[in-house]
Amino acid sequence: RSPGSGRPTRDGVVAGREDPSTTPALAEEICAGLGEAELVLLPRAAHMLAVERAEALAGYLGAFLERRER
Repeated sequence: RSPGSGRPTRDGVVAGREDPSTTPALAEEICAGLGEAELVLLPRAAHMLAVERAEALAGYLGAFLERRER
């Protein structure tokens, strides 16, 4: 949910904590640039989240989309 608004966030940023390209700091910057975006940093993952942490990524995306539909 958007902070203080009671409504779901429109945008989400997902990155790996060990990503040398999209570092956690860069992911935070991207998230801040989107306004009320949700940031998730997956542990034990670098840049290929769909391969490295497929189950965790799918779980987050499913929950994120479900929250948006409410």
